[in-house]
Amino acid sequence: MTKNIAIVMPTGDTIHADTAMSLARMIAMDRMNQFAFINPRCSTIAKGRWMGVKAALEMDPDFILFIDSDMVFPFNAVHMLMNHGQMMVSGHCTTRREPIHGVSRDKDGNFMDFTGEYGIQAVETTGLAFCLVHRSLFKAKHEPWFETSFDAERERPWLTEDEHFCKIVRSTGTPIYVDVDLKIGHIGTVTYGL
Repeated sequence: MTKNIAIVMPTGDTIHADTAMSLARMIAMDRMNQFAFINPRCSTIAKGRWMGVKAALEMDPDFILFIDSDMVFPFNAVHMLMNHGQMMVSGHCTTRREPIHGVSRDKDGNFMDFTGEYGIQAVETTGLAFCLVHRSLFKAKHEPWFETSFDAERERPWLTEDEHFCKIVRSTGTPIYVDVDLKIGHIGTVTYGL
């Protein structure tokens, strides 16, 4: 059955060429879904995600697919996520600086190691770098949905906008999953010198 998917990709000024090619392949190969593309431009990722969701909800999509502008993914990535039939499921995304590891955390705040695992795995939080979210999880009472916060009393004092949103989702009783088979590349930056 055809689904309407709003792709939200917040950026500053640029989208990596490899991300654009991944996006073009994914949309070109998809024969089932209808896509709308929203590119809110702003210097703050939390505000960019909020602007994107606000614009997406006006289109009344079934799902919102967050894609960060520095991700590389296979052409069937959206189908892999849709096939799980979940309200919120992410690809297996990594950091872009050493040490490289996945970004999903358990309830103790530790990064999760999915070595030897397959399929979807429940997580406490995950990044939104490549994440499919059902529209019903965006309720007005939870706006702005994405906030960063600082609390010096916490072991990890900074709470990212991704973690904040995951906290909202969990408060609704909705589980959050990661498809550990869907490996998402994160484009990093390396400086070369003589």
